[in-house]
Amino acid sequence: MGKDDKFANSLNLIMRTTVDINGKNKRIDVDSVEVPYPTLHDADTRLPEPDKWAEDEDKNKTPVYENESLQWVQDAMLDAVRREARNVTKVVEAGKDDDGNITYKLEYTRDIPATFGQLCEEHKRQGGEYLKIRHEAIAHFTNWLQTLDKSQGAMDMAKKLFSDPVSLDVSPVNTRQQFLSHYLSPYIDSLSNEQSARFENIILKVTTAAQSEELSAEDF
Repeated sequence: MGKDDKFANSLNLIMRTTVDINGKNKRIDVDSVEVPYPTLHDADTRLPEPDKWAEDEDKNKTPVYENESLQWVQDAMLDAVRREARNVTKVVEAGKDDDGNITYKLEYTRDIPATFGQLCEEHKRQGGEYLKIRHEAIAHFTNWLQTLDKSQGAMDMAKKLFSDPVSLDVSPVNTRQQFLSHYLSPYIDSLSNEQSARFENIILKVTTAAQSEELSAEDF
């Protein structure tokens, strides 16, 4: 398969966002996007075709290999195409329905990769350039913190949460809510259009972590 040949298989990736319902954060489905993906055989014809196909939790047909090593690599490829699709897709407010509830829609910053060539280009974009922009965004956020009337301890904590979305994601829900309302949302509002576009992927990851849904006993 050539680097510019479109993948024959695809899955539907459901995009979700977090909303406040009766004082509790809930994840809701917004829409789904079609994500083309390769099999191992597409990557190298010396590798076998899938042994069978199975449905995932979203009823997508996905390849299954009896060999665990091959399956691990295939799963990694599927995770990669999902990640790249999320990187170019964002959930935005679309308006309000007749009952006054906010509605949402999807917007795309770039086309969803559909070939090996496009996947490689997106990977490069998210590699060195991404790290450069991330460093820039953290420095800009740190400078912005200095304009606030906050203690040094509070600013250090805010910088840590902004710099490490993984830690933010597992922080107590009250901590995430306070960070979102007192720091992240005002910071986003302060950005120019150019800064918003440049820091978009960084802000998206931090916002997603801040808005992640708290698990309850019913989730287990």
